[in-house]
Amino acid sequence: MRRCNGRWWGRWWRGGAPGFACSMLLLAPLAWGEQLPVFQISSEPVSEARGAQVLSAATGGRVNAKIQTIDRGSVLVQTLGAKQLEIEKASGGLFLRDTARLWNTELRPKLPTQEEARKIADRFVLENRLLPPNDKYVIADFAGYSETAISPDSGDPHEKTQLDIQVNYSVQLAIEREAGFARVPVVGGGGDFKVAIGEGGELIGYTGVWRPIAGVAAMAELIPQREAEERYRKSLGEMKVTKLDSYLSYYSPP
Repeated sequence: MRRCNGRWWGRWWRGGAPGFACSMLLLAPLAWGEQLPVFQISSEPVSEARGAQVLSAATGGRVNAKIQTIDRGSVLVQTLGAKQLEIEKASGGLFLRDTARLWNTELRPKLPTQEEARKIADRFVLENRLLPPNDKYVIADFAGYSETAISPDSGDPHEKTQLDIQVNYSVQLAIEREAGFARVPVVGGGGDFKVAIGEGGELIGYTGVWRPIAGVAAMAELIPQREAEERYRKSLGEMKVTKLDSYLSYYSPP
């Protein structure tokens, strides 16, 4: 986990941009020139039993069938009915989808309200430990809503068909200082979590990855914000930039 800006996890955002962006909330301002911890991270073991637990929860226990498991080397794939779960062995990241419903443009689902969708998503992630637990450093919380939708070539927003409601969660790191704590967002895909709710409140998708913090490996001095922005401008070569915004973050790859 390094201190730099990152990119969003392309798998979930395939074909579009994320529906929310992390921002920085400082309870106590960080002064440039201070030091921040560089964290040593670990990975959780990948097991078929863990995958079976998540799959069973995603079906609500309604599917009475044997889970099919395929080991593809770097990915463990488990299937139960229409639900399929991919577990990345290197990171422990989970990608769950309903193969019949997620991103299916032929459907015209009747969706619950955002508030109802969040209740379903909150229950799923909490009961199945799919968010990192809050501790000395970690603050995981609801981040907002997004959606998958289709619209005709006319672009008329009134003709849009919404396919799901996506409940998003994100992680911030609490950095201790003499004056208090500063909350610094995690970017790069390694701290993003999403639950997709479809027809009638059915859970049709989940994605998330988190590597637990094992300790502090080192302390690193912050680069002044103006210097960081100037380095970025220089990296663009002859490209002209009319507006540039930056914020402090931790980077964790997907």
